[in-house]
Amino acid sequence: KSHYDIFPEIGEDWRNKHQRCLKGEIHQCDEEAFKRSNGSTQWIKWEIRPWYISENNIGGILMHTEDITPLKEKDREKQRIEKILERTNAVARIGTWEVDKEEFIWSDIIQEIHEVPKDYEPDATSVMGFFKKGRSLDLMLNVISKCVFNGTPYDVEVELVTAKGNEIWVRIIGQSEFVNGNSIRIYGILQEITSIK
Repeated sequence: KSHYDIFPEIGEDWRNKHQRCLKGEIHQCDEEAFKRSNGSTQWIKWEIRPWYISENNIGGILMHTEDITPLKEKDREKQRIEKILERTNAVARIGTWEVDKEEFIWSDIIQEIHEVPKDYEPDATSVMGFFKKGRSLDLMLNVISKCVFNGTPYDVEVELVTAKGNEIWVRIIGQSEFVNGNSIRIYGILQEITSIK
């Protein structure tokens, strides 16, 4: 049977690709939606290339197709869960943060809590500058040091002074990731708890 008899959904665009491959082209795609005749959508990755009887003599084409629909569905589910978490975190005023040797990463909620602009780029000096001098700053320096050098996780409540000068309370939870005995990053969450305090 012809390939097109087995897959009647194949349209002119695909047939044209096949014809170009019969002339020596190679086509590949990591993901593309393919509408099936029963109305369903199948996600596929594919590669089409000519095969040669001899040099410059093409005998036909080889088509490799892989169904990646389950992977796409998992990806969509992951994105849906991430959106739910993002909305939940916004309501609860919980943000995520991460620090490695190269950069600081703050979620949008943490930027809002610190009252900094969207393009603000935190660094070690500026981040520590937000903690209220005295008990809060001293406590953070202590728990971060233990986390980085000993792997001791922390869960503390401290005061911040935002970029706009507002004093607020936050709860910070942090832990360290170690590789070969060295801390490669610390990460965690930060929640504004001013109203609770």
